Amino acid sequence: MQLNHLNLCVSNVPEACSFFQRCFDLHLLQQHKKALAVLSDEHCFTLVLMNPQALQQEMRPYPDGFHIGFLLDTPEQVEQTYQRLVAEGVQFLHEPRKIRKSYGFYFTALDDILFEVSCPLSLQATAPQESA
Repeated sequence: MQLNHLNLCVSNVPEACSFFQRCFDLHLLQQHKKALAVLSDEHCFTLVLMNPQALQQEMRPYPDGFHIGFLLDTPEQVEQTYQRLVAEGVQFLHEPRKIRKSYGFYFTALDDILFEVSCPLSLQATAPQESA
């Protein structure tokens, strides 16, 4: 079984669409003004961005603990993504670090949605050394 798509509600579809394209290499498939956008990645995952208010519906907050996770292959890719987001002006909860059995970081963006970017740590792959 493969996850096919996720419908994410945001208040500003064009801003969110641009963010996912610039920061996470998603590709725009279609956009319906400010109400809806459909993006995809190289793994055929589809992200639907929807503004409920544009469809005369209520925008509801996500519950505590809700977040979007991006899984990368290596600590170097995590560092590259972190630097890309730094250049975008993203505010982080912390720098990349070891989190349980992974290496990654968290941040909030787009209506205060929590994002996680990480890679699994194996015996062969280790996180970059922290500077003292």
